[in-house]
Amino acid sequence: MVCISEKTNTLLRLDGACSPAPGRILFALTSASHEMSLNHPSTRVVCPRGPEVGRLRRDAGLTLLEVMIAFVILALSTVTALGLMVGSMCLDATNRETSQAMAAARGVVEGMQGQEFPQIFALYNATTIDDPVGVVAPGNVFSVGGLGSQQNPIVGTIRFPVTPSFELREDAYMPELGLPMDLNGDGVIDELNHSHDYTVLPVMVELQWVGKTGDREFSVHALLMEQGS
Repeated sequence: MVCISEKTNTLLRLDGACSPAPGRILFALTSASHEMSLNHPSTRVVCPRGPEVGRLRRDAGLTLLEVMIAFVILALSTVTALGLMVGSMCLDATNRETSQAMAAARGVVEGMQGQEFPQIFALYNATTIDDPVGVVAPGNVFSVGGLGSQQNPIVGTIRFPVTPSFELREDAYMPELGLPMDLNGDGVIDELNHSHDYTVLPVMVELQWVGKTGDREFSVHALLMEQGS
């Protein structure tokens, strides 16, 4: 066993157990590269005592505890950083989907405005019965690249204030489109079909899809009027 001199900080090799001596314990080893005689006049040897050994063990334990706390803090920091990164990616995906939906809805409305105004309702409603002859009607549904899936590519729907028999009505209750509303400009809101004499045409373009963060929807309301009117 090797003890350290309190006075000279010299490593001493002891062949047997250390004799009790007053003073503060500095350290204890089992081997040493320097040896010194116990008979040296300037040497006083102190050996580990029970309380001192306990203190050394507690110090070692505290060091291990500090390391564990540091690892926990590092792990929490890593989890927080990953959470922020994932949240940012989801927000980017949501914004991208919204931009796609907005562009698609705007494109549909612009496409309607490019048609002959009296034919818009017939071209974009949900029935083919009144489709103009010789014209391929777009219909009331559409797909948007990047929003739909292979199983369900249709995400957009075009809605008019119609009855189940596809009559365009002024007395339909659609507050989101401002109805009831006078559609033919005669100053009266009646119960007649105005699919052939409307002068204003309320329309809602609605998109529904499953996005990165779950079910999403986006809609645009428009009131179409004949150019020059």
